[in-house]
Amino acid sequence: MSVSIHQLKNNPIGIHGYNLVGCWDRTHCEKALKVASQIGYSLVEVPVIDPLFDTQATKELAHKYGLQLSCSVGLSESTDISSLEESVRKQGEQVLMTAVERAHTIGSSIVCGVIYSKLGKYDRAATKQNMQNSVEILRRVAQKAQSLGVRLGLEVCNKYETNLINTAGDALKMIEAIGMPNVVVHLDAYHMNIDENDPVAAIYSCQSRLGYFHIGESHRGYLGTGNISLRSMFRALAQVGYSGPLVFESFSNAIVSPFVTQALAIWRNQWDDGEEVAKHALAFVQSEWFAAQKSKTTPLLSHSID
Repeated sequence: MSVSIHQLKNNPIGIHGYNLVGCWDRTHCEKALKVASQIGYSLVEVPVIDPLFDTQATKELAHKYGLQLSCSVGLSESTDISSLEESVRKQGEQVLMTAVERAHTIGSSIVCGVIYSKLGKYDRAATKQNMQNSVEILRRVAQKAQSLGVRLGLEVCNKYETNLINTAGDALKMIEAIGMPNVVVHLDAYHMNIDENDPVAAIYSCQSRLGYFHIGESHRGYLGTGNISLRSMFRALAQVGYSGPLVFESFSNAIVSPFVTQALAIWRNQWDDGEEVAKHALAFVQSEWFAAQKSKTTPLLSHSID
C-alpha cells in the first residue's frame, strides 16, 4: 500500500542558530530567524546562554517569522555542576535555572545540551561523587522546569567533550537517577558516530525517552558527505515512532565566535556559506525522513547498510 505525505509524522525540522550567525544579540537573532524561516525550517535552536542573548527580541521575532524555538546550553569549567567545588556547582545551577526561565519566556518547551558537566575534555574519569553532584542539581532544575512546562534534554556527547554521558545507556542511567518525567535523552549523530558501538541499537534503546535529535556529519560539514550512516539512523527513528525535533547542527569558524571555535575545536572548515549549507541540509533531511517513514514497516537490523 502506498504512503502519502499526509500519513507521515510531521516532526519539526530545525537548525542550530550558530549555523547562521555568530552571536545572539537582536540584530543577529533577526538575521538567523528570518533566514531559517525563508529557507523553510520550522524550528531554530537558540544559544540561550550566549552573552548577548536578547530574550525579548527572540520571543518577538520567533512569533514574527512563525518559528518554534528550542534552547541549548553548554556548561564551562566555572559552571560545571559535577564539580567537587561547591561555588562552581552553585554557579552552574544558576545558569541552568536562568536557561529554564528564558526558555519558558520565549516559548521553548526544552532546554538541552551538555547540561550535566562542562563541555570540554577532562583529564580523568568521572567519579560517583561527580555523578551524584550532577544528578542532585539536575533534579532541582527539572522540578523548576516541570513547573514551567519545560523539559530537559541530556545530550549524549563524545569522550573528548565530557566524562559523564558518552552513550545512550549513560543518559538513561542518569535519567533514572534523576527520577523526573520531564528529563529526556538528546542524541546527536556526530557524537554517536564516535562513542556508540551501534547507533541504531542506541536509538532503539531509548524508545519513548528520546526527546531530541541532532543531525550532523562526521566532519560537521554537508550532510551525506561524511562517513555516518544517517539513513540507518533516520530509519531507526521512524521505527521507534520518534516524534520530536530533527535539528541540523554544523559549525564553521567563518561564522561562530572564537569562543565556540575553541570549545568545539573547529579548526578545519567544511563550509563558508551558512545559508547554502542550511538549504542543503533541509532538503536532505526532508528527503531521508520521508523515505524512512515510508519504509518503517520493514524491520531494520543493527549494523544495516545504506
